[in-house]
Amino acid sequence: MVGVAAVALAGIHGGRVMAASNENVDVAALATLRPGMPMVKVEAAMGSTWKPPAPHKGGKIDLLENSHGFVAWIDRNGLIGMLDYDHRFLYPVGEIAMGMKIEEVRAACRLSRSETTFQ
Repeated sequence: MVGVAAVALAGIHGGRVMAASNENVDVAALATLRPGMPMVKVEAAMGSTWKPPAPHKGGKIDLLENSHGFVAWIDRNGLIGMLDYDHRFLYPVGEIAMGMKIEEVRAACRLSRSETTFQ
């Protein structure tokens, strides 16, 4: 029980629970991230909440998972390998936003494909 109390008290400073500030996260910039982009783009979008991925996390950056619904995985070359936006991420990613009806998603996908040119 003493260990549990120590863990609980470790996060309290001056009677307030300390938490990472998410005030300067650039949600619009998070939404523009794509696989293959450099990790510095994730760092810039996360602002002061940025911390390099811990070695034991295998490149997973999940500092904004609970607050914003955003997770990024960085590959061994320092590039974004995968992105995950969940139901908490309310900003549109490309043409798609959480809460859209299936008809809206289909229309957005058709519009997106018609605007894409292949070279």
